[in-house]
Amino acid sequence: MVTAKIYASQLQSLANAIRRMRLQRKNDYLLHGSARQHCETVSSENC
Repeated sequence: MVTAKIYASQLQSLANAIRRMRLQRKNDYLLHGSARQHCETVSSENC
């Protein structure tokens, strides 16, 4: 059974882990690929 105290503790540990990961990756960027696949083909043909 998950109580509010356990849930809050898990959220805090997740936030701490994300913070540590961000400190290690100062110049890296995470790009989300939401464009459809055909856009990549069209873009590479124009280069």
